Parts: sequence; C-alpha cells; structure tokens
Amino acid sequence: MDANMASTTRMTNGGSGNLQMKGTVQTTLSAKREQWLQCIHGDDENSMRRQIMDLLGDLRAWWTINSARGLTPCDENGEPKAWRLLHGLLNRCFVTKQMVTVRRLCDGYPFEGNNEVWSLVSVLDDMKKHAHLLTRKAIFDEEQVPYDLEAIERDVERERLALTSGNGDRNSYCRLTSAVIEQRRAVRRHEELDLLAGVKNEDRSANDQVRPEFFDAMILRLRTTCNDICKKVNKFLAHAATPEDRPEGVSSSQTPAALFDAARVIKETFDFASSVILGKGCLSLLASELVDHLEYIECPLVRKEDVPKVRRVWDETAQKLSASFGNAEEFIKGLGVSV
Repeated sequence: MDANMASTTRMTNGGSGNLQMKGTVQTTLSAKREQWLQCIHGDDENSMRRQIMDLLGDLRAWWTINSARGLTPCDENGEPKAWRLLHGLLNRCFVTKQMVTVRRLCDGYPFEGNNEVWSLVSVLDDMKKHAHLLTRKAIFDEEQVPYDLEAIERDVERERLALTSGNGDRNSYCRLTSAVIEQRRAVRRHEELDLLAGVKNEDRSANDQVRPEFFDAMILRLRTTCNDICKKVNKFLAHAATPEDRPEGVSSSQTPAALFDAARVIKETFDFASSVILGKGCLSLLASELVDHLEYIECPLVRKEDVPKVRRVWDETAQKLSASFGNAEEFIKGLGVSV
C-alpha cells in the first residue's frame, strides 16, 4: 500500500490476544469518503442513518400518540380518562431517549483518534479537516459522474439522433435516456459545487474545493439549536450534577417544540452533508408501511374484569421494592467485612 494513503498500528485484542491492524492515517478522498459513508450510511447500529432514523421514528410515534390523547374521553370533572401510569412512563422515557440521542449526535469527540465516536459533529469536523480533498474533479471521479458537460451534450445528441432516425420527426424524442439522466446529474453536481466552492459557473475549475466554513457553520447551527438539550443531558441524565454545577435556563430543553426543532435541524444537516457534499441520498420516513402501526388503537388495554390482576402486580412490586437491607449485621457480613 502507498505510504501516503494509510499507516497502520498494531493493536492487541484484550479478549483473545490476537493482533489486529488498524488504519490511523487516511489522506485520499477515496479512503476518507469510504470512512464517512460508513459512518453516515453504514449498517452498524451506531451509524448516523440508524441513530437519526430512530430519533425521527420515535418523534413521529410520540407525536401521533399525543394527538390521540387529545381525543381521549373525559370524566365528569373534565379530566381525560387515561391511565396516568402508562402515559407518565411514556412521556418520561420518550423525552429521555430523545435528549440522549440528540446529545450523542452532537458529541464533540473526534471521528478518529483517541475516544473515537460516530456523531454528526465528529464527521462534519473530520470533513472540515480534510476539505482540501473535496475538490470538484475528485468528487466527480469518486461519484463516477461525467465531468465534461460538452462531451455529455454530444452523447445526448447522438442518442437523440439514434432514437429518432427514420421516423422523420426529431421533435418526437422525449424519452429519458441514460445520457439525459447522466447530463442532469452532472449539471446538478456542477451547480452544487459552484455553491460549495463559491465560484460562478464560468469560473469553474477542477481544483475548486468545498469551503471549510460550511462545516463550521453547520456545526455552529447544530450546537446552537441543541445546546440546552446537551446541557440538560450532561448535568441531569448522564451525570447527577450538584445544584451548584447545574446550568441555568435549560428547562425548555425537554419541551416537544425543542425536541422537534432539534430533530429538524439534525435531519437537514445530515441530508445536506449526505446529498450535497457526498452525493448520496437523503433520509426518508416511509409514507406507507407494511405494518399498520395504528391497528387496535381503539381497543382498551385490558378488560375491566382483569384490572384486579394488574392491581396485585402493582401492590406486590411496591412491597418488594420497599424491602431494605434487613439488619446492619447481616448487611455488613454480606459485604465480606468482619464484624
């Protein structure tokens, strides 16, 4: 392997003692793009695609359930006849999971090096560090998009003539041929890279590169939108901070509006990095799915005659969880400390 492409270090697997090889330096767009796409679109459970699809899926589910709660029948006092235990747990778990996911996506640890993580911020920061690799020609080559628009135009014309020859009507040509598809793709990528490089189409150059400030701006927008959520997670969920060490003014971080706004900005940022910078697709929640997730929504949770069975579990669990350590002597002996 070319020394300029990658260097390796020896790593020991603590479980098996086997030696593994791990790349530590990547200096070509091909190698870096492969890393970025693995992080963004890979099948690993920590890939950006999976993290964000979970975030969006849970948000969609909760928003739908919350709309149903607005239709819940009320009692004679005007209070919804909803099971507080179920809906309270649902709210707490949803909010906690959403906030933790947002915090993970904004993690500032590096993409590679010590304490490596896959976060939206980490991959954007790594793209910024290697922005010099993101040149117009290199991007076209990696995405296998034809670069020369004049050559593509000639291919389109040849294809048009071949399809219309003999029928006496060149204007009848309207098929979306492979050459036309390639032409549209090339035109779109050139126009996108004009924006990313900050040049006019008449000043295009093969060496035009994506401006690093794009990544700074995306990271700033992410952190500005998600800052209060991240503070809340750091001080109340990941760590139980003392009153003196808790941030002020983060009470709004767990509101539905704040979580929805964070998810929107995260998805927009992911889609831009994926489609415009790396030439891949955007995330999409399916409008129709094989499973009807609203099936049986109108059914009660349990039959009225089964409520006593559920109540017994509620009472028994309270008794078990209320039990303490017994007596001091038994507890100390259980610790293995002599008495």
